[in-house]
Amino acid sequence: MKIKEISKRVREIRSGCRLLYTNVNWSNLDLDKDVEVLDDKNGIAFLVPETNRMKVYYAAADQDGMVELLERVPSGVVLEYFYKRDNDMNELFKRAGFTHYAEYFRVTTLYEENPYGKETGKKKLLDELYDPECGEYPELEDAEELEKLLRDKFDPLTDDVFSRDEWIEIIKRKECLVIKENGKIVTCYVWRLSGKKLYGNISLNLGPANYMYNLERKVFDSMWEAGIRVNYAWFNEKNSRAFTKSGLTKKAGDLYDAIYIK
Repeated sequence: MKIKEISKRVREIRSGCRLLYTNVNWSNLDLDKDVEVLDDKNGIAFLVPETNRMKVYYAAADQDGMVELLERVPSGVVLEYFYKRDNDMNELFKRAGFTHYAEYFRVTTLYEENPYGKETGKKKLLDELYDPECGEYPELEDAEELEKLLRDKFDPLTDDVFSRDEWIEIIKRKECLVIKENGKIVTCYVWRLSGKKLYGNISLNLGPANYMYNLERKVFDSMWEAGIRVNYAWFNEKNSRAFTKSGLTKKAGDLYDAIYIK
């Protein structure tokens, strides 16, 4: 069934119930894609293949119906549930046979002024070491190395571990900067514009701290000049190094993503 047909079915379910239980974000889905469907009179679930993983989305008129649908999902499938304050679905997902696998939180920042060049304390050294010429756009032939590097360093079930073809498209769009040492990539920063927001997608640094600072600042300054004032990024709650570097805690999150695996 095509996802656009599923959207009609979801509207039917919604019209007949007081509260719809769902994790579907239609904006992230290709409505013309054909997918496997699990359906009954009170709900629907569908499986969407992605690079490295299979995701399940659901919509149900009641909790018991949701659990029954998710119990039929095959093992190995990934389920994401976004929430703003408390995860009130955790026990239901466990009833359906899912195990909590990871937790991410999103931090969104609105800047009234460019923070770079105004650092204090330990961060001031990074400003003093800033080199706006540091970093380069990767070449198409770097796609294979980038694919392997991220596959070695990130979790393909939860992180954006792009395929070689996806890397080629990122490189063509010039949404990545790298730093090389002896011909090998040691630092990589991937971003993209989401409306009028800068999304810091991937930060990987195997070199000194100023390498990543250089790339992030270079992109930020470019976006600042283009009028972009809002940035956001997702952090794994277990990656304390990433948000300690940014001076953040999980409480700074404005949206949370609980990831489960069957």
